[in-house]
Amino acid sequence: MVLRCFSAPDERVNLCFYPRGSDTGPGGHGTYAQEPLRIYETDYTKLLLSYLESEFPEFDLRQHNRIPAGTWNDIIQKIETDMSHIHFDDTVFDFYSRFTG
Repeated sequence: MVLRCFSAPDERVNLCFYPRGSDTGPGGHGTYAQEPLRIYETDYTKLLLSYLESEFPEFDLRQHNRIPAGTWNDIIQKIETDMSHIHFDDTVFDFYSRFTG
């Protein structure tokens, strides 16, 4: 799935979020339960990076980050709390709703 809010259609730099299925894949590698969630640079910089870095300080845009489930829950809860206090336009609200979903 691709989420866009402010990112231009021709942007190429993106983050992919891969939901983990299990750690029993071939060669000891994890398997993925679903397709990745792809978010382009403008959107992750404006809308997500502060949440990721605040809850997972070691987050590195250039590396694979294995974010624990509990940390994801904290990130999602923080986004949802902010959504209830800040009035965004419908496009931003929809982006966050789809991301947290």
